[in-house]
Amino acid sequence: MNRFRRLSRPFLHLILISFSAMTLYVPVSQASIIGTGQVLDQQHSQQLRENNIKQLTQLLEQDSVKQKLASLGVDNADIQSRIDSLSNDELTILADNMDQLPAGQGLVSTLALIFLVLLLTDILGLTDVFPFVKKH
Repeated sequence: MNRFRRLSRPFLHLILISFSAMTLYVPVSQASIIGTGQVLDQQHSQQLRENNIKQLTQLLEQDSVKQKLASLGVDNADIQSRIDSLSNDELTILADNMDQLPAGQGLVSTLALIFLVLLLTDILGLTDVFPFVKKH
């Protein structure tokens, strides 16, 4: 019994020191009131994002758009994931440009804009759509 106490004493000291050290660090938590303006801004930006995604999805569901994107080498399965990966600013720019384009040239210009956005994300390494873009 005496031998057990002699052997366990260093471990007891180590355990006591570790428990003491754990109680010294207490993370500080901070809470604040969220203003109504912040909540409304967040809801507005989320609703705007959903509307822009819905508008793009409706445009991309047209047969002529699907055929043109397929001729450019864009896979239909990747389109929705790529739209979801766009930032709010990119979606807003895309949606604003679609509203301002003339009716006759809107499809071609919109397709060119979508192609450029996909090309930009491909160059940045966020996507892998086009095989002719060299990766770093």
